Parts: sequence; structure tokens; C-alpha cells
Amino acid sequence: MGYKKQLNLSRIAFRNIQIYRGRTISILIAISITIGMLSAVDFLREGINRDIDASLAFSPDILIQGYDSGRVTLINDSNIKLIEQVEGVTLVSPRVWGYLSAADNLYTMMGIEIDVYPLDSAELNFNIRSGRFLTANESHPVCVIGSGVADASYAQIGSYLLLTDINGDEYEMEVIGIFSVASKIYTHDLILTDILYSKEFFNVDENHSTDLTVWLSPDTQINSASIALEISNVAENIKILEKRSMGDIMHHSTNERAGIFILIWNVILIGTLLFAFTISSAVSVDSRREIGLLKSMGFTTMDVLEIRLLEFTMTGFIASTIGLFGAIIYDFYLGAPILADYMLGWSVLFPPFILPLRISIDILIIAYSMGIIPLVIATVVPAWKNAIRDPDELLRGL
Repeated sequence: MGYKKQLNLSRIAFRNIQIYRGRTISILIAISITIGMLSAVDFLREGINRDIDASLAFSPDILIQGYDSGRVTLINDSNIKLIEQVEGVTLVSPRVWGYLSAADNLYTMMGIEIDVYPLDSAELNFNIRSGRFLTANESHPVCVIGSGVADASYAQIGSYLLLTDINGDEYEMEVIGIFSVASKIYTHDLILTDILYSKEFFNVDENHSTDLTVWLSPDTQINSASIALEISNVAENIKILEKRSMGDIMHHSTNERAGIFILIWNVILIGTLLFAFTISSAVSVDSRREIGLLKSMGFTTMDVLEIRLLEFTMTGFIASTIGLFGAIIYDFYLGAPILADYMLGWSVLFPPFILPLRISIDILIIAYSMGIIPLVIATVVPAWKNAIRDPDELLRGL
């Protein structure tokens, strides 16, 4: 009996959704837009944070830069031997990298010590998609490029990248390989080459590098902060960055941008709920007649109240579903215009790529909760005020 009663109440609630189309459509539009905005930001925020974690696999445990008079400068390679003597350090390798512009895109060229710089991390998932990887003592300037560079420049194996070096002269590099990694943002625009050619390109002398990368022994009992402190004691005029700190900074930056947007979203949500409260409080003639007839036929106040709660729960669920699908279309298929630029914080042109997005169970639960619970709470008072009225009072004058 109880099951049949709940089923009948649900049918009446669903019928009301169809009958009061104006109210239903108004709430659907408002809630779906609100949930769509929240979901679009969360999909992108979670995707970027996961991409950051993947990109950290490309980063050393400790990064050391030159530091002079408050400015980051080139670092002397003579520091390598000093740092190698610090307990817990297993590898110190220099890098020379910088930015270059080509074909209306901004790329990153990085020179590493071939056969020394670790690229075999499982988290990084470094994979040569076509061609081959770099080898030591190449006879001429060669490089392997990220898939973003390949797509933007239409480069293939054997193609030559026509670049402009730091002195404004033309510089040719042969593409011998195209790679892909787990991270989409931080390596998508990467041109990887031997450190000798990157020094030549950026006009860096043989005794200096952009930074020094330090890897620690996985068996060491000394934490990275203590090792970083010891490095600062043996080398002068340096700036030290730990992997954990770099990850925290990147995560904080992403979450902060999303947080600012969420503050704006909260204001929109409050306005939406006030709108739902207002239109739910406006009792039409049909609504009064319906409640009066239900109560005259034996429906209790709790039955009428339950019908209203079921009605707005269904409405919130449908609206949340529409908002989620709208967010998926906006992020996955449209590329999140405007929002992507805001979240990524880019003021320059990078090679186009598919945004790192992530849909998790947690996000879905939050989206449906924020679409249903506040709406039900906002409409429970008007529903209760109508449900407690006597049938004759509701039907009088109709």
C-alpha cells in the first residue's frame, strides 16, 4: 500500500511538472545554467590539476637556478661537482631552455644531456609516436617535438623547423621524432634537443646553463628540504625550487582562479534560488484549485507537501542533468572559450590542444546536490504555506 501511494504521489508530481510549464521551464533554465557553469569550471580545474601531477614527472626533485641581485640568471656549471657531493643526490644534469615564436605560436625549446636526463618515469609516459629519439653526438642540429608542435607546424619526420635564434638569425633543426606524454599542457609545445644545440640557439656559453636539475636517491632517508638546505650551503648565488613546492604553487594557482569564479557562481546561485522561491510563492488559480481538490479528497498536508517536494526534486534533477551535458559540450566539444584562457592564464598563443578535462563521481555528486537540495529548500516554505490551508479556503471564490 505504501509503495502504491508513493508511486501515485510521484505521478501527480510529474504531471504538475508538465502542467505548470511556465514555472518549470523558468526553473529549468535558471538551474541548468547555474549547474552548467559550476560543472564546466570543475571539469577544467580537475583536469588541469591532474595534468600538473603528470607534468611533475618531467620535473626533477630539486631545480636550481642562478640568482643575482634578486634576479634569476644563468647558473655556472661548476656548481655541478659541488652539488654531486651532497648526501642523497644521485644525479645533477644541466638544462638550457627558453621560448621561441614561430608561425604565430609560442614554443619551448629545451636542451638536455642525452642518455643522462631521465625520461623513463611511468607517470610521465614518454612515448616516441613516430621516428626515433635523440642520440649523443648528432652530426647536425636535430630535435624531437611534442605532438602540439607537430600539428601546429605540420612537421613530419625529416622536416626542418625554420626558427629564429636569439641573435635574429635563421636556424634549422631537423625533426627526427615526434613524442607524446601524459601531460598535455606543459610538454605539448616542447621542442627537445641536445643541450649543445640549445646553447648554440640561445647563445649560452659552454660553462653556463639555464638551470641545474637534481635527482635524489629513492632510498635516502633525508628529506628534500634538508638536502636543498645543504645545497644552498655548498653553492652560492642560487635559487632552489623543490618539486613539491612547484606542484603546490601550480595547484594553488589553478584552484585560486577556480575559487574566484566559484565566488561569482555563489552570487548567481543565490539569485537563482530567490527566483525559484518567488515563482513558487505565487499561487495561481490552477494551483489553488489542485491543492483544494486534493485535500477535499482526503490527501493530508504531508501528502500535498510531499508532492511539491517530489516535483521540485524532479525538476532539480532534470535541470542538473541538462547543466552537466551543457558543460560537457562547452568544455569537450567547444574547447571552453573564455573560461580556458582565464583558467590557464595565457596571454600568448600556444599550439592548440584538447583541454585536459576530468569528470569524477565527486563532481557529479556535487552538481546534483547543488541543483536539487538548495532548490527543494527554497521551495519548501511556499509549499508548506499552501499545504496547511483548508480546502474551503482554497476553493472559495474559484
